[in-house]
Amino acid sequence: PSPHIIPPSQQWDGNDGRWSTFRIQVGSPGQEFRILPSTAGSEIFLPLSGGCSNENDPENCSELRGIEDVNGFESSGLNVSLSSTWSRTGTYELELDSHLGHNARGLYGKDALILGAIQQAQGPMDVSRRDPVVLHGQTIAGMVSKQWFLGLMGLNTRPASFSTNSPPVPSLLYNLKNQSYIPSMTYAYTAGAAYPSRTQVGSLILGGYDATRLSPTDLTIGFAANDYKAPVVGVISIVGMDTLQGYVSFTTSSTFLAAVDSSIPGLWLPESVCDAFEVAFGLSFDSSTELYLVNDTIHERLTILNPSITFKIANNTDNNGRSTNIVLPYAAFDLQASWPIYETATRYFPIRRAANDSQYTLGRTLLQEAYLIVDFERQNFTLAQALFPQPDAEPEIVSIESPGNVSVNRSAAPHKLKTGVLIGIAVGAAIVLLCILVLAWYFWQRRR
Repeated sequence: PSPHIIPPSQQWDGNDGRWSTFRIQVGSPGQEFRILPSTAGSEIFLPLSGGCSNENDPENCSELRGIEDVNGFESSGLNVSLSSTWSRTGTYELELDSHLGHNARGLYGKDALILGAIQQAQGPMDVSRRDPVVLHGQTIAGMVSKQWFLGLMGLNTRPASFSTNSPPVPSLLYNLKNQSYIPSMTYAYTAGAAYPSRTQVGSLILGGYDATRLSPTDLTIGFAANDYKAPVVGVISIVGMDTLQGYVSFTTSSTFLAAVDSSIPGLWLPESVCDAFEVAFGLSFDSSTELYLVNDTIHERLTILNPSITFKIANNTDNNGRSTNIVLPYAAFDLQASWPIYETATRYFPIRRAANDSQYTLGRTLLQEAYLIVDFERQNFTLAQALFPQPDAEPEIVSIESPGNVSVNRSAAPHKLKTGVLIGIAVGAAIVLLCILVLAWYFWQRRR
């Protein structure tokens, strides 16, 4: 099997920024939604019917939450009564990111999931689209709460478990691989960027990656033992250039581990790091929402300065090992929060104060400029600077095979060596060979 591309919706959605969404369908017949990938979750969360029925909800609530019309009529969310394949499990807590304060409940069940929506996306991603994939009996959770404003599609392989009396329900990636829809339990994701200097939709590929979106790197990070959470990286340093304070080191001498979780928009960082950001970017803290706001005057100054923030990422907190840099422009942090967070769109800077080290998290903000490849079968992942090819460029889809099938894979490891590195290897090999020949001649002369 070949990798499967989840078609981007070509729309920018969200109440905490402008995010490139993807289309899926659920049920029989299919009800369509625009969703975001979740690198920490393994289930599918969708706004439930009634999620846009409150008297205070705006008229375009359904559109704002990524709920598409059903049979030409506006839908208020997932209507399980319309699906002939829905099987109810019960009402349970949505445990995703509970450590970050999310505490909503959802109606769980099993239903058909269709990857590859009816409405066709336009652009070069179309060239690799195959017929829609239908998976039956997939775990679905309908939610009325707006804590998760848009739907989420979990990419983790952790099975869903509801009781000791029922068997665990396999994850999306497991089912796709087990039913031979994709070559391996892997995925590649970059969030895309809506700001003018980039303006390119996100990319989500199951079973492979797009080489045109990945900056070459030799950093591969292993999973923690028995880790069913999001990928975890070591943050060695965070530095800013051209801020209101000029050059700033936000982390000083401290390093820390952080999860890479696309479920959330912002960056949950140590309080001391947030304090340094507050000064360097002229932010004001809103205690009611716990968001950092940017007023118009400061925004104008920052737009002119165009500062950049560089994250030095490694496989742990050891500053002596391999690492990679992810560079983000100020535009990546120039987000707006809207209803129901604020009644009117309000500019904010997406950092959050973490209460402890269990909350250190790098969300979608980072993934606007980063490309993530996760390989569950090899228990490792790659995080590298994302590339932004021309909009009309053809994708270069590389299949990642299961470990037992690497002989037929173009690239079993999710990275490519730079040309300079390859030349360096060749030159080094030539020098070593020359040294061996000189030594051999020397010892031969001595014997004579």
